[in-house]
Amino acid sequence: DVSDVDIPQTLVMGTTKGDWLMTPERQRAMQKDWAAAMDQAFAGYGRAEQGAGVLRITAKVTRIAPGRPDAATIGGELLSAGSRDVVEVFVEFRLYQQDSGALLAVIRDSRTMTSVAMSRTASIGFEIMFGSWAALLHTRVAGK
Repeated sequence: DVSDVDIPQTLVMGTTKGDWLMTPERQRAMQKDWAAAMDQAFAGYGRAEQGAGVLRITAKVTRIAPGRPDAATIGGELLSAGSRDVVEVFVEFRLYQQDSGALLAVIRDSRTMTSVAMSRTASIGFEIMFGSWAALLHTRVAGK
């Protein structure tokens, strides 16, 4: 879900104010990228809407903000101060038992990427990030 993302109105070098808007096009692109990442991560599993043992996973991007660089975004050397050259993306995943609706787990995480990724509607940065999160969910759910 990317319908209610908290995005501060802070301008970041190399981007424009319009780059930070959650437009319908950006929402669709992010939803498409997330669906593709989950399809790839869980390709070997059957899909079911109902029944015993069915797990429902929801995902929500909760915040996108200027962030703190990490080793992946600055080439290995960490800095102690924040930077406007990177964007931090926060997500929340919820795992439910489908038949009872019981909440089994809530997983929150954040990752950083370069801020220029915000200047593109369909960013390779989001594709990579979503692929990483989907693979992590697969590992946690499947145990492999």
